[in-house]
Amino acid sequence: MTERNPGHPKVARETTRDGSRQKAGFTGLSGGASGLATAITVAGLLAALLMAVTEFSTVAKVNVQGGSCQVIEDTEPDLADRCVLSGFERNGGAFLALAVLAALMAWGAGLGGSRPAAMALVLVGVFVLGWALLVDLPVTNDTGALGTTFEGASGSAGPGLAIEIVAGVLALAAGAFRLLAPAGATTTPPGRTPTRTRSAGGRGAAPAGRRPAASRRTGAEPRRRPPRE
Repeated sequence: MTERNPGHPKVARETTRDGSRQKAGFTGLSGGASGLATAITVAGLLAALLMAVTEFSTVAKVNVQGGSCQVIEDTEPDLADRCVLSGFERNGGAFLALAVLAALMAWGAGLGGSRPAAMALVLVGVFVLGWALLVDLPVTNDTGALGTTFEGASGSAGPGLAIEIVAGVLALAAGAFRLLAPAGATTTPPGRTPTRTRSAGGRGAAPAGRRPAASRRTGAEPRRRPPRE
């Protein structure tokens, strides 16, 4: 006959209770948010994702008439580096750090309802937009050394520039909507369903005016003990 260990059910109940608390905490945080808070969070997270994608996308490129970058790389490798410029080559990976920052601020401004986080998200959006329009956009028309070496070379913008602009607009809009929203707009008002009061014993108290369950079943008044003499 094997001996049962009475401690195992207790451990299992405690583990389940801890997991229930964590799930309830997350549900309470997201369930109490309004549609505006959810939209702000989603927009900010999408902006962060696009900032990271920009690092691996082409921001500017040079088209060489009558040739390709592959031919230039074989003949003059020093000039081939200017054929395609990625976001990482333009900013040295700074947008990856901004993406992490934007994701954290989006969560705080949206579901957290934090105004400082919303202000930080606005600043991130302004910086990304300023970099895209003032730093990367002028480079798209610059052919560099390829323009002097190859006649007919022309520069153009890559998809990375458009991704930068969209990311900046999303971050700026998400933070601005949170700052302009009235107080309490990012939280769902409590429901109107009344809660049952609890007695000292922990069970729900019967509403006033209702007879006890024993009286309802028998249809008679509850018995009372005669006074002792």
